[in-house]
Amino acid sequence: VLTVVYTISQYKKIRVDNLTKLYNRYAMDEEIKEQLSQYAREKSDSFYIISCDLDNFKHINDTWGHLEGDRALVLISVALTKACEKFDAEVFRIGGDEFVIITDTSEEGLAALVTEEVKKEIDNIEFRDDFEIRISLGTALYNGEADVSSLLESADKKMYEAKKISKNI
Repeated sequence: VLTVVYTISQYKKIRVDNLTKLYNRYAMDEEIKEQLSQYAREKSDSFYIISCDLDNFKHINDTWGHLEGDRALVLISVALTKACEKFDAEVFRIGGDEFVIITDTSEEGLAALVTEEVKKEIDNIEFRDDFEIRISLGTALYNGEADVSSLLESADKKMYEAKKISKNI
């Protein structure tokens, strides 16, 4: 029998994105399992998943380089964290310029409040005078029936619909 022991430092490295200091995809999967377990116990404590993707982020890397892209990701991470703290929600960087927010409850209107706060905080970022950072968001509510992959897919689909609309504006 192989026993694996992690120190707190090692466990944190497994769960935290090194650049942004946000939780990563592994930590997101753990949070979703915990939320599902809590729902199974209480049969009433659902949650929102909010899928987030930056608009035209590739332009930053292509125009000003990856160091500037990394700086933008750090600024965005701070803004997302600040927005989520107000609602007891967790934010995760799941890759590149993609993030997921998971709320702890499903109070009516909560997803709209979180997305409004995220947009406000993103608008407050002082990045460059010649580039405005924008974000597209999509939400899905866990209702006790959908599986997690369907829930993530639903939030992603809504986020891409929002992204398509923002490109036409």
